[in-house]
Amino acid sequence: MYQFFVEPEQIDVAAKSVIIRGTDVNHIKNVLRMRPGEEVAVSNGIDGKEYRCGILALEEDCVRLELRFIKEDGVELPAKIYLFQGLPKADKMELIIQKAVELGAFQVIPVSMKRCVVKLDEKKADVKIKRWQGIAEAAAKQSKRGVIPTVAPVMSYVQAVKTASEMDLKLVPYELAEGMPQTKQLIESARPGQQIAIFIGPEGGFDESEIALAQENGISPITLGKRILRTETAGMAVLSVLWAFCEMLLPEGRQRRAVRLTVSLMMAASLLSSLSALLPTAAEPSRETFAFFQQGGGNEPARRLALQSAAREAEAFLVRLAGRAGYDAQGKVWLNMDGALFQAEVMLSPREGQSLLLTADQLRQKIA
Repeated sequence: MYQFFVEPEQIDVAAKSVIIRGTDVNHIKNVLRMRPGEEVAVSNGIDGKEYRCGILALEEDCVRLELRFIKEDGVELPAKIYLFQGLPKADKMELIIQKAVELGAFQVIPVSMKRCVVKLDEKKADVKIKRWQGIAEAAAKQSKRGVIPTVAPVMSYVQAVKTASEMDLKLVPYELAEGMPQTKQLIESARPGQQIAIFIGPEGGFDESEIALAQENGISPITLGKRILRTETAGMAVLSVLWAFCEMLLPEGRQRRAVRLTVSLMMAASLLSSLSALLPTAAEPSRETFAFFQQGGGNEPARRLALQSAAREAEAFLVRLAGRAGYDAQGKVWLNMDGALFQAEVMLSPREGQSLLLTADQLRQKIA
């Protein structure tokens, strides 16, 4: 599924309306050749939410969408990672920014250090920042990020250290640092909601005085092993480790039990009937979408469209049934019923005749 970023004012939740403008309009119409009815994901680049929409109309200067539902829990890491990158030579910064965004960095801060070969004046820096921000946005789209990481203006090393000193966890990979156990302990101390700063030196590495200043401000040297990594590799190495560890972090005390519903094309209407029996006061879902399944037949494109509509209808009904829902990083919907969290994953199987994995009575027992 394709994802696009829009300004917050282009999303009207109350009216269930989203408008895409700018260069994405041509991309949707003439490159992707999308058509009304197809589904896209939209983010405002700020709140991390995913607004799942269907295309209503392709107009000359905009694409009008219908808001179908909102994924509250997106794909962002539970901690915010700030990459303070020493200015590298040539176009290495473009690669660094692209991969940092893919690996979950919240912000990339270019830093002028003592051993940096590149020196940017104000005019050149402004042009570079604009280009780097475009690369960050493209990488955010490709990796389906919920926010667009920002590329900050170039800072001096002293400014960068001062900025990072107020963050929760501060790390600087240094070739003379020793003690892998200490590095492991520091990385494992990361917690949800924290701000994590990572300092990466330029091609020439850090000057000893820079490491001393970092330590004076609570920035801890860590080792990346016995090998010396290039500046464009070191940041990726640290981000990869932090990314993997942060993905495993879950809010404390969050208890989850799963209810999985597997249904075939012909059983989509039966799924909704079983679900409606769970809550007598639940609004009855529209059955127009499921008339196709009960009648059978139809060509392959029509069957695919009906399958997509059935999935949306089932998921929307689950949200109405629960009254409250959230989504995890895998896109599964979590229902909050009487203070308990349940996972309801709606899966539509292409095989005909497959029955419900759980009956309504079994569902009641699990929820009770």
